Amino acid sequence: LLYVDDKAVHFQWRRVEYDVEGVVNLLQGLEMPELPSQPHEGKDIFYEHAADRPPRNHYAYLTPNEFEEIGRRLPEVTDRLVQVLLHGG
Repeated sequence: LLYVDDKAVHFQWRRVEYDVEGVVNLLQGLEMPELPSQPHEGKDIFYEHAADRPPRNHYAYLTPNEFEEIGRRLPEVTDRLVQVLLHGG
């Protein structure tokens, strides 16, 4: 649960029942999207106030090489997550 007010961000972890097998199936079918041809528009709350970050409308804040590296590592990451979901680690 997440609550944000003008002074702080409050959160609380909760366990909920969900379709683990369904999530596993979704993760196993996950594919990396192509690098967008146009800059993203919109408000990015994580980067808006960071002076050392690229300006808004940058290509998802990733270089093409970083984007490709994520695509190469995606199967490894999803396989690990599947193992955690199915076996607890």
